[in-house]
Amino acid sequence: FANAVADSFPDKVISTLAYQYSRTAPKVTKPRRNVNIMLCSIEEDRSKPIATRSGPGSFTADLHAWSAITHNIIVWDYVINFSHLLAPFPNWKVLQPNIRLFRDAGVPMVFEQGLSGPGGEMPMFRATLLADLLWNPDLDVDSLRTAFMDEFYGPDAGPYINEYTRLMEQELAKSGLPLTLYEHPQAHKDGYLSPANLARYQTLFTSAEAATMDGEPLYQQRVEAARLPIMYAELEIARALPGTPNGFFE
Repeated sequence: FANAVADSFPDKVISTLAYQYSRTAPKVTKPRRNVNIMLCSIEEDRSKPIATRSGPGSFTADLHAWSAITHNIIVWDYVINFSHLLAPFPNWKVLQPNIRLFRDAGVPMVFEQGLSGPGGEMPMFRATLLADLLWNPDLDVDSLRTAFMDEFYGPDAGPYINEYTRLMEQELAKSGLPLTLYEHPQAHKDGYLSPANLARYQTLFTSAEAATMDGEPLYQQRVEAARLPIMYAELEIARALPGTPNGFFE
């Protein structure tokens, strides 16, 4: 059908979704040159690079199947928790390998869907990483992270928030739990958002706030904003822990 529409409008690009039930590439039909495939990764686990799942029916397999028949592809990727925009979402380490996967498959266009408005969880950090990596997927992510933290939160507070992001990534990996786009923070109450881990993050933010107390007010405001996701997670998870020291209800 998309090919028929494209034949009727040869001077236009006709874009069609390869999304959920339509994500699998056709075995016989090939898209016309002016048919664009918008390939979507909405089902993917964000705790590990997409390429770690490459079996039949995986997004990686579908990506390679599409790229074998066309390079007029835009990957529509997702980088935040849409159900809980303020919740901590430590997917930073998978951004580079995912973008490299798209690049190596010959994909010329990528749309990284995050949060376009104010609020959310560390949106400037994630947007900066994505912008840099979309220009050059081979940059050193650790250097980018350190440079951002020192510049955005100040040289005194930056190291604490840098450590916070790395610690959260480590605890997510240790838990072995998936990280998905529509999950409740309670899904990780025994993992990277456990009460013990939240207390560790709070200690780092207390140190970061103390480091900005007598300095630039803008740095202090940014550190306080970065702390909000931890406070949000504590409140949400407390609802699932009635009758405990970390719960709010009996």
